[in-house]
Amino acid sequence: MDVDNILSIITGKDEVDPQRATQAKYQSGSATGGSDSSKQAKQKEKNQKKKAAVAKKKVEKVPKRYRTLFALIQGMVGCAVAVELKDDSIAEGFLYEVLYPSCDMTLTNVKYKRYLQPVSKNLETLYIKGRRIRYIIFPDHLNVHKILKKAEQRKLRAKNFYGRTSRK
Repeated sequence: MDVDNILSIITGKDEVDPQRATQAKYQSGSATGGSDSSKQAKQKEKNQKKKAAVAKKKVEKVPKRYRTLFALIQGMVGCAVAVELKDDSIAEGFLYEVLYPSCDMTLTNVKYKRYLQPVSKNLETLYIKGRRIRYIIFPDHLNVHKILKKAEQRKLRAKNFYGRTSRK
């Protein structure tokens, strides 16, 4: 309880000395003054630091036409993937190529394991039709943004190599 409250209870007066009331407020830190203004200043500094950090970390966005699942799979060419097929078999290997409309893919150095069979086959290459794929399992350490950025650069290089630019 506050000193003013105790005095008002003892004396029976509801009036409070205004000077004591303001002193009590400043001591408790509830008035807008020294401690609150320092808190506000600290808060502003934190916000400015956050804004500066966000501005530094701003990464260029990959254009929408390159942010598709197919672009991601194309960007994974040369990486190890596991493909689960609709007949519950699993093919693990390196992605060699992906064909556009149907998502057919070719894997190399493949370890092919059929469902409920303990023996797995080692194959040099394996062609998988897109309609037979259930899941494509990517590595855990996959950086999607980096792969999409590489895919965008690869397409731009091919476009410039073949001279396919805007007509004049």
